[in-house]
Amino acid sequence: MWDAAVELGLVSRKSVAVLRKSWNSIDVALIEQPCSVLVNFSYFFASASLDTAAIDSLAEFVSKLVELPNVRKLCVSHINSITHVANENYVKFKKQLGELGEPFVTSTQKETTIEYRKKRQGSFTGSETFVREFLVLKS
Repeated sequence: MWDAAVELGLVSRKSVAVLRKSWNSIDVALIEQPCSVLVNFSYFFASASLDTAAIDSLAEFVSKLVELPNVRKLCVSHINSITHVANENYVKFKKQLGELGEPFVTSTQKETTIEYRKKRQGSFTGSETFVREFLVLKS
């Protein structure tokens, strides 16, 4: 997803990633320089411990990022398994963003299959299918 954001010109090749365990640990007031923000969710929304309160809190956090004047571009990437139940929370999250008044441009949710090898230079030993989507909330 990072490469896709670079290719689309949404982030610079000089950009850096800042990783946190929780959105609650990020003080958005510390964003003092103009920047682009990429929020990446990799199999996150399938978590059984993610409840409605957490989804609402996360949507409010992302909405706060959109409102910051120093956040010039803001994108959300999502990747998850293809099962419907694994993506229910993501659908709730997008709905909540819309209810908070955050319009967004979305890529079409795509199903992708990759093949992988368990041994280097070995033959393909399996495949995995997943869905992916990219939202642009501010550009």
